[in-house]
Amino acid sequence: LECWRQPVAQPPKMAATYSDAPLSTIDVSALTASRFLLREQRLFPYRDGEGRVALSLVRDSLARLSETDSAVLAGSGTTFAEVSAKLSRWLRHAERWASAQAHSTLESSGGHRSTSSPAASAAAASTPATCFAAAAAAVPAAHPAALL
Repeated sequence: LECWRQPVAQPPKMAATYSDAPLSTIDVSALTASRFLLREQRLFPYRDGEGRVALSLVRDSLARLSETDSAVLAGSGTTFAEVSAKLSRWLRHAERWASAQAHSTLESSGGHRSTSSPAASAAAASTPATCFAAAAAAVPAAHPAALL
């Protein structure tokens, strides 16, 4: 008699959070190493002090990438292409988030741009329907063998 292996549930990935705070409001020198793409060298900050992917930091890091000495990247065990690709992906995600934020703000204000705070926007986004949808998406599909 052969036992069916039950699938091991993977912990759900934490959804990234984003910020559109201006670069001038983020103290890069106070950021922990985990907020940088290359932690040991403290290069290419992309998260703010609260851990949110900051659109302004990602844009600035991409701009500074071309000024970075290739020897510094080689010492980190990564390549220019790898850093550029990762920053470009974060930028794409952050820009999509910013676009969705602007769109939802326009819709909820009847076509007029709202001046609500990010906290108010987050509260509006956490309706029971959106929470249920997020929870349902986090539950892995049942393994066919478990249904027997």
